Amino acid sequence: MNLRTLLTVNAILAVLHGIGFIFAPSLLLSLYQVPQAPGASLMGQLFGVQLLVVAIICWKGRDFSSTSALSALVLAGLIPNATGAIIIVMGGLVALIVLSI
Repeated sequence: MNLRTLLTVNAILAVLHGIGFIFAPSLLLSLYQVPQAPGASLMGQLFGVQLLVVAIICWKGRDFSSTSALSALVLAGLIPNATGAIIIVMGGLVALIVLSI
């Protein structure tokens, strides 16, 4: 898969999830086991807005020809996603430890 395809797929997924979080935050947050509260719904909607920002950046960035611009775009996507993956693994390990006690 080339970089243009990766950015296109990322943009499409970000748009779909962003629209979902904006218009149905309670439904999507319940899939992630987030307790229902007005503040949680608002945070879900704000998260949806930020996903739309990511979608626009990826969609426009797929046409970059400058290597330094593409490098910056890839780095800006890699660091938050890697951090999120580490947090998810840590959360899963904590859940396993708590459930085994």
